[in-house]
Amino acid sequence: MAPVVGRMVVASSLLMVSLVGSSTVGPPLFSFRAEPARDWERVLENRKGWIGSDCAYSIDLGGDRILWLFDDTFYGEIEQGRRKGATMAGIHNTVAIMTGREPGRARVRFFFGRGTGDGPGSFFTPPDGVGWFWFGHGVVVTNSLYLFLWQMVSKSQPGTPEVFHFALKRCWLAVVENPGADPDAWQPLYKPVPFEQQDQIFWGSSLLQVGDWIYIYSLMSGERRRGVVVARVPARKISQFSDWRFFGSRSWTNSPKDASLFIENCQPEFSVCYLADRKTYAFVHSPADLRPVVLLQTSPSPVGPWSEPVTVYRCPEPQRNFRVFCYAAKAHPLISRPGELIISYATNSFRFSDLLDDASLYFPRFIRVRVSQ
Repeated sequence: MAPVVGRMVVASSLLMVSLVGSSTVGPPLFSFRAEPARDWERVLENRKGWIGSDCAYSIDLGGDRILWLFDDTFYGEIEQGRRKGATMAGIHNTVAIMTGREPGRARVRFFFGRGTGDGPGSFFTPPDGVGWFWFGHGVVVTNSLYLFLWQMVSKSQPGTPEVFHFALKRCWLAVVENPGADPDAWQPLYKPVPFEQQDQIFWGSSLLQVGDWIYIYSLMSGERRRGVVVARVPARKISQFSDWRFFGSRSWTNSPKDASLFIENCQPEFSVCYLADRKTYAFVHSPADLRPVVLLQTSPSPVGPWSEPVTVYRCPEPQRNFRVFCYAAKAHPLISRPGELIISYATNSFRFSDLLDDASLYFPRFIRVRVSQ
């Protein structure tokens, strides 16, 4: 999401909440103790070049390598807590390779695409040259990387702030056959997602491999219907769209029109992961109404039913600047230890100058959620 304001220091207060499963889901009682994870924020801090972004998806590349995906990105320098000579013009997405899975040892390299002249640009660009790409999630299967990309275009939205003047044009699946190489050597193959709907669907908001299946969670955002739909496909056939099946009210169907909706108050970016030590699936997201909270829901199955949402963290940044809003909460199990879940969220502002004056904004915030029974 394009920025419009600045960063605040996360409060050190802790939040204790409990989740009691309903008679339908029946999960055990969990307690969540959340606190800022500054150790992971320091890993991404950079004084020159890449100096802030939102999105922050993470994907396992194997070994000790993790791919990070970012959307609109600032390029420039940071001096005395302010962005100097910073720009994000034409930089709608960037990537990073993290080596190491412990905050004290992890090292990160950032990668841009070519912009105009000698300047940086977006790493991935639409094949038809229209609009720009924002990231969905991705997965590595049989040594190939599959990434969902959302092709966005500018569009005036009456009654909404300018920062939200964009619309989804189409979704793509990018296939990278050499993810073990540096991103500069990638030559992605782009495949348009063929499913057409009256309502917009952000395909690939989160991907999860369960056995030989890839579960694909996507947000349907329409005037009359809004919620998450889930498809699954054999892992080796993820790019063969005819093999996708969609979870309906009674069974799996080959038509996305018959897919069931769940978790209506959700943004396009979220995550679904499996907490092995708790034997439960976790759905982490930010609410669509932009309340500054991180929500978590659980299920014994990757397709639900899901528990009621529980607030595991209240983002403190909007309390210090009323123009700031938070979004894009998602979990990162790849860097989480047993008994905890590392979660990131984005901060933005309705006034662009706030983002220049305060370099702590428009930078991924991390929290550590400890899960106990």
